[in-house]
Amino acid sequence: MGTFRPCPRCESDTVARCGRCDAPLCRRHRPRAQARCRVCERDYRDEAPVRNQVKALLGLPPGAIATTLVFTALVPFAGSVTAAIAVAACAALAGTGTTAALFRAVDRAARAQFLREHGRPLPEARVVRLLPPHSR
Repeated sequence: MGTFRPCPRCESDTVARCGRCDAPLCRRHRPRAQARCRVCERDYRDEAPVRNQVKALLGLPPGAIATTLVFTALVPFAGSVTAAIAVAACAALAGTGTTAALFRAVDRAARAQFLREHGRPLPEARVVRLLPPHSR
């Protein structure tokens, strides 16, 4: 990946700001909906190995448990070769489906958190005087 070179237009002809880092953006570099500037999106892509580790940590054990439970529950019905194949297929589908659902959930949560984060400084603090309670 090449390094990011700031566009001179982004500073002079600013039409938008990144919702995450507040960088000025010109019309050409304005991100589409549900996206951030090129630098932020590259940061998100660079964090993919960490997300993949989290997915493996959170997704694979429940998938294995689902496979085991379905296989254990259906083994008594595996009287013939065809039934045994059907039981194995059901167990494999249960494990795969569970793992895929958890992988999608981790990806969705990571993307939502990425879109929510922002590097803008906190607003200036103000002292607020509380009103006295109403007398009855």
